Amino acid sequence: MRSTREAVDYIKGFCIFIIAWGHLLYNNFPGKFTYFGNQFVAFFFVASGYGIFLSLARQCEGPGKLNLPAFYKRRFQRLFPLYWLWFVVALSLSQPLGWQDLFLLRMYDPPVWFLNAIVHCYLLAPLLFFMIRRLKWGSLPVLCLLLYLVNAAFRTLGLPDMLVYGFRKIYLFHIFLFAVGMLLPSLLSIAYDIKRPKTLVVLCFGLFLLASLQTSPDRLEALDLSYVKLPYFHINKYNIILTLSVAAICFIMIQARPAMPLQRTMVLFGKYSLPLYLFHTFYVNIVVFFLGKEQVQLVYFAVFVFFFPVLLGLCAVLQHGANRLCSLLDNSGIQTAVRKVLPG
Repeated sequence: MRSTREAVDYIKGFCIFIIAWGHLLYNNFPGKFTYFGNQFVAFFFVASGYGIFLSLARQCEGPGKLNLPAFYKRRFQRLFPLYWLWFVVALSLSQPLGWQDLFLLRMYDPPVWFLNAIVHCYLLAPLLFFMIRRLKWGSLPVLCLLLYLVNAAFRTLGLPDMLVYGFRKIYLFHIFLFAVGMLLPSLLSIAYDIKRPKTLVVLCFGLFLLASLQTSPDRLEALDLSYVKLPYFHINKYNIILTLSVAAICFIMIQARPAMPLQRTMVLFGKYSLPLYLFHTFYVNIVVFFLGKEQVQLVYFAVFVFFFPVLLGLCAVLQHGANRLCSLLDNSGIQTAVRKVLPG
C-alpha cells in the first residue's frame, strides 16, 4: 500500500463490507453464526482513535494551542449532515425515531448505535489526547483502572446492558478501544522491520475471529476460557484477546502497509465507510425485498455483491455533496486531511 491512509481505509472498507453482509443475515435470517458483523465495529473505534490523535497532534505542532471549538466543529460537519439525511429518509420510511435521535442522544437501543458511541469518543478525545501525550504508555494502566472502576460501579448499581454504552457487554469499552487507537502513533513512531506482515495479519485475524465467536451468543462452550474475576466485575479473557488482536492488526497494517487481496476495492469502500454504514441497511432490505426469503444464502450474497457498486456510487455522491454543502456554509469547509476517521 502506498500510504498509511490507504492501510486505514482498507481496514475500514473490509469491515464495513462484512458488517453490511452480516446485517443482511442477522436482520432477515437470524440463526447460528449470523451475529458476526457486530464484532467488526471494534476496528472502527481503534482506527478512529488513531486518526483523531494524529489530527490533534498536527494542530498542536502549528502556531498557537489546540483549537477545541474548531475541532468539535469539524467533527460535527463530518458526522451530522449525512446523518441528518439518513434521519429524514428513515422518518419517511416510518422508522421509530424520536427527538433524542436527532442529535444522537438516545441511551438505549439507538437505530445507528455506532454513531452515538463515536460521539462519546469525540467528546472525550481532547482529554484522552492530553493524557496520552503526557503519560505515554503509562496512560494504559490508568485507562484499564478507569474501565474497571466504571464497570464495577455500574454492575453494583445494576444498570442494564446498553449496546451504545456497553460494547461487548463492557461499559465504556468503545472509549477504551478508541484510546488504544490513540496510543498507536507512539508505537508506530519506532521503526520496526516486520517480517511476513500478511502472515501476521492472517494469524491475528484468526485470533480476532475466535475472540469474536467466544464473546457472542454463538460461543462454543468447549472453547470457553475462565474469566478474570475482579471484585464486582468479571472480564471475559476473550475480550482481552479481541482488543489485542484488533490493535495488532491495525498496527501491522499501518506500519508495514502490506499488499492485500482486493486492495483497491476495499480502500475505495473505506473512503466512503460513513455513508455506507448509514445507508447499507436500506440496501440490504431492498435486496431481501426483491429476492424474498426463500433463496439460499449464496444467491443473496451474489446479488448483494453484484449491486454493491450502486450503493457505493450513491454514497460517494452523498459524501461529496455533504462536503460541498459544508464548504458553501463555511469557507474552510471540511478539511480533507482529517476526513474519514471512522466509518467514513
